[in-house]
Amino acid sequence: VGAELNTKRVEVTGQVASTTAYSLYSPTDDWFRNESNPDREAHNLANRIGADFFVDIRLQDGVKSFLGLGIDYSPAGAENDLLNISSPSMDLRLKEFFIDTNWKNRIYIRTGKQVLKWGRSYFWNPTDLINIEKKDFLDPGKVREGTSGTKVHVPFGAAKNIYLFLGMDGAQAVEDVSLAGKYEFLVGGTEMAFSAWTKKDKKPVYGFDFSGRLFKLDLRGEMSLSSGHRLDPNS
Repeated sequence: VGAELNTKRVEVTGQVASTTAYSLYSPTDDWFRNESNPDREAHNLANRIGADFFVDIRLQDGVKSFLGLGIDYSPAGAENDLLNISSPSMDLRLKEFFIDTNWKNRIYIRTGKQVLKWGRSYFWNPTDLINIEKKDFLDPGKVREGTSGTKVHVPFGAAKNIYLFLGMDGAQAVEDVSLAGKYEFLVGGTEMAFSAWTKKDKKPVYGFDFSGRLFKLDLRGEMSLSSGHRLDPNS
């Protein structure tokens, strides 16, 4: 392990994916009633090509720098009016850029724009109040854009972990920084975690998640809790 931590190397990897969607639009229900009226229907074929490039730089003593770039290219996309086709477009985004350091291999610190693994469920993560870009139900493996901040990880063997995160997106002063924490522990063969999130002028949110196995069935779940009336948008 010591030799691996002191090995300097640079790795460049990437992936490319393409999606195509066809849509049929009708402003009325004529299409469902089998009434032929081509002036009221629009056919649209849209294609998107997404590419992600990753640069992983490993330095000595476990110091690491990571860069993730995303490029989305649409040869032809639909405008608001589905009868018109827009011109090709390209979008370049810096999805992740962070630096990893550690203190005597006991406390691990990650600073910069990063995607955090906060929550265990595959699609629905009510405990994840940190990441800006949520999981895409239609593409759960999509590389997401990270959030800016500093994560601190304190492990206690393989059975317990403490995570702290200072969120700095949109922060112009110290009081604008959000704070999240999570205590992760192992009970038998089941992993559990209690978490909390807070920010000035916002109501705190508490969470619980777990993952384990029952015979050959994987079980995952999570829930969040906050005060306030559910119809109040500021709660």
